[in-house]
Amino acid sequence: MTNERFMSEAPERVGDDPRWTVIVPTRDRIDRLEACLRGLAAQRDRRTGAPPGFEILVAVDGPDAGEQALAARVLGGRAHRVLTGEPIGP
Repeated sequence: MTNERFMSEAPERVGDDPRWTVIVPTRDRIDRLEACLRGLAAQRDRRTGAPPGFEILVAVDGPDAGEQALAARVLGGRAHRVLTGEPIGP
């Protein structure tokens, strides 16, 4: 399935509820995270030009090292959450 086909066949967004969630796992990679979030924020529906109806969940493996502020700055009013906690990865 191509991205174009997926975007054109997806049901319309209902209210403020996201249709799906993009999960971005990260740890100690703030530069890469910024590039990823900017790419996600730039996504547009090919038919309407509107942002697609997804939320972004940033899962930080460890304490907040600026990810919360970065997400707020880059994503603005777009639906997003940042989860942090004790590191469990290597």
